Amino acid sequence: MIEAKTKATATLAAAVGQLDFTQGNEEIDRLKAQIEHVARKDGETRAEAARLSNEATNFSGPAPDAVAAAILEGVELSEAVKGPASREQLESQRDGLLAALEPLRQRADALRHQLRELEGQERARAFSAFQDHVAELAARQHRAAREIVECHAALQAVADTCAQPYLPEMRKSRAAMAGLMGPEHLIGWQLDIPVPAETRDALALLAGKSRALRGTPVAISTRDL
Repeated sequence: MIEAKTKATATLAAAVGQLDFTQGNEEIDRLKAQIEHVARKDGETRAEAARLSNEATNFSGPAPDAVAAAILEGVELSEAVKGPASREQLESQRDGLLAALEPLRQRADALRHQLRELEGQERARAFSAFQDHVAELAARQHRAAREIVECHAALQAVADTCAQPYLPEMRKSRAAMAGLMGPEHLIGWQLDIPVPAETRDALALLAGKSRALRGTPVAISTRDL
């Protein structure tokens, strides 16, 4: 048994040791950097759109001093009054930026989807090394659960035969049994659990020896658990 466990441990360690996540880590870092880049550009786009919107709302035409300076410099009058931008130009620039937000969101969503897919693949690769170990752990749990169930049946039989309803060991045993049986538990429902032969045979030796003793059950009920 010890040799088998040592071999299983060595096999598990070898399987885990052979895993190489270098390429996956590089790709994860690349995707995260791209996601951060898109998020940063999204924020910059929103900020600039807000600035343009505010400027368009408060637009009052070119400043008189600027128009006068342009006239004195010989700029055509029709050009001098235009100023650096009109309200319509500001609003057009703002709308162009706002329209770009949806493609940016779609790009971010696509990158996050790729990241989730890749992370799922890497986690699956890691888990694959533990599959046999997980199966062995589950088998050990089931064996331990069956042992607890058998011990509970034996304890219950002794307590019933000897009329010991407040046996401390039985309280602990019932608490352990409460989480063991059921559709999604380690052991499926059993209405009756056979009393182990060694306990049943030993209790049978008491038959007829004392009128204070009760009959020895061959199985115990789980209805009251």
